[in-house]
Amino acid sequence: MNRITFFGTVALCGLVLAVGSHTTGRSDEPPAKQKAEAEKKNVPNPFKLLTRKELMAIKLKSSQRILEGIALDDHEKIESAADDLLKISDLSEFLNAYKGAEYQFHMKIFRQPAETIVKKAGLRNMDGVMVAYNDLTLSCLKCHQAMRDKKFEIRAIPNRDKSSE
Repeated sequence: MNRITFFGTVALCGLVLAVGSHTTGRSDEPPAKQKAEAEKKNVPNPFKLLTRKELMAIKLKSSQRILEGIALDDHEKIESAADDLLKISDLSEFLNAYKGAEYQFHMKIFRQPAETIVKKAGLRNMDGVMVAYNDLTLSCLKCHQAMRDKKFEIRAIPNRDKSSE
């Protein structure tokens, strides 16, 4: 009987301590105010420029949404995700303009299938979407292969060669 009483007392003390520590850690602020402050902390700064890694993560998620839309035959999802890719590529092109002609070339190659996906999804042409998605994936792979471990010269003004105009 002594063991049961002893373990019961220990369990009761543990419960009292757990409940007591939970209630003493409370703030005097109302829950609504606490929630509002927590939401403020999670709001992204609209003036913060995205890093290359953040842009690439967004592009990856958008391309995954396109694939999900293809699998589910959801043309609206496909069109929305491809449109997001175009917007991201505009921002990416602006942020990475210093990388030169080769990067700009790959950005143009990337945009063509993304634009085609938007058009074909709007026309409900799933075969066209799938072909363009394949082209989009290949353009990503070719760009990554070309840009991997490459050092870029920072250019304030793009090099304009008169012979190419």
